[in-house]
Amino acid sequence: MKEVPQTSREDKSWRHAASGSAFPPALPPRHPATAAVRGADEPTAPPSLIRDNAEAKILQHPLITAADYCDRKHLLSHISFLSGQLQRAELLLQKASRAMVSDEELARFDPLLAQGHIDRLESSLAQVALLREVELERSRALEEEVNRLRLERISLIERVDALDGRMATLEAENKQLTNALSSAQLEVERLRLEENSLHRRLTVIDQLQEDGHRYQGLNVIVAPPREANGRQECTKSMKELQMQETLQRLSLLVDMLMEPICIAFDAGVVWITETQLHRASLQLQNVTVPGYSNDAFGLQTSVEGNSPLGDVDDVTLTPAAIGVEFFSEAKLRNELKVARERCRVAEQQRERMKCLLQEEQKRTEDMAKEQYQQLQQVHEQMVHERQHIMESLVGEVEEKMRNAFRDGRLYEKRLREEKLQKRRVSAGQSNGAAGFAQQRRAGNLPHGASMGLEVEKQFTAGSRSSSGSTGGRSSGR
Repeated sequence: MKEVPQTSREDKSWRHAASGSAFPPALPPRHPATAAVRGADEPTAPPSLIRDNAEAKILQHPLITAADYCDRKHLLSHISFLSGQLQRAELLLQKASRAMVSDEELARFDPLLAQGHIDRLESSLAQVALLREVELERSRALEEEVNRLRLERISLIERVDALDGRMATLEAENKQLTNALSSAQLEVERLRLEENSLHRRLTVIDQLQEDGHRYQGLNVIVAPPREANGRQECTKSMKELQMQETLQRLSLLVDMLMEPICIAFDAGVVWITETQLHRASLQLQNVTVPGYSNDAFGLQTSVEGNSPLGDVDDVTLTPAAIGVEFFSEAKLRNELKVARERCRVAEQQRERMKCLLQEEQKRTEDMAKEQYQQLQQVHEQMVHERQHIMESLVGEVEEKMRNAFRDGRLYEKRLREEKLQKRRVSAGQSNGAAGFAQQRRAGNLPHGASMGLEVEKQFTAGSRSSSGSTGGRSSGR
């Protein structure tokens, strides 16, 4: 057996045992039921280490249930209560006159080990709180990342919509400019034709103003009369001159009278050509010529087998008109080719922009889907790790608390048995002392035995006073 040192450690209160706890050192929140013990052999709940004179009050504390582990306050209250019980037991051991427990039994339940378990449990709770805060921070960061990606996706969609609207606007402007260019070119051609016709009219008027008498421009030579052959030659030359004059006048009349007819033919040819071009453009690439409706599909391209451009050998058409018609036809064909090329380029540009838009949308959707999958995996992994950590911590806390509570109960039971044994020994000693006193009074014992009996009585009284003072201190605590 080992003697317990009598030095009291008052500076180490059980507040130091629950240094990480924010609650005051007190009993558990549930008030225990008290019961007076009248008999020494009465089996009841495990008592506390409080003794008041000859009456012991047994505190029936409730057992720790699984619901208590769900609340940190209840758990810390139970830990504080166990720490207080350990401190009280330590004080009793320090103030005892002799060793009550062997070294092996003391080694089974060490207050320092219990203190270490309590500190470890508190650090585990703090670690759980830190893990929860870290999880909240990571969840908040992930939510911010998701919101940022969602805003980027919305901005990209808005940008694509704006580009699409801009493309539609540019296509409309391009179409308007193309129509305006076509109308301007047609107007220029019309003005050129009017200018040519006015120029021809001015030329004819100048020629009419220059015409004088019949023989203007002829050199008349006065000669002596000739013979009959000479007269016949003069008459022949005069007839030729008259014939030339008649031809010139007829050509002038033809020019003056046929000019409106030529203009009408020119207008008809231009109208028929433009109608054919319009129909061809509609059939090929749905290109429309501005200024003409779609009502000209049933137009006849020829009248009684005659060509729209007329016959080249027809004397009613002048070479200038025929050249102008061919020039206008070639120019219209070139313009049609240019318009077709522009339409083709615009269609290619539109298809390219459409493909780019579809690729951008697909890339954005794939990126958002990939980010969502990654975030989902990270979240599931965090939840799994958190659940595993919580389960391991709860299991460890339950096991440690169960072992500590079991050791405390066993320790209290052992103390109670020792107290009962001491009471029986003291009762036997008192009975023996009373018997010795009676024998001494009767004169049956020697003087030395009476002296030993007095010493034993003094020792018994001192032990009782020391036990009473210990009980008063524990009750004061």
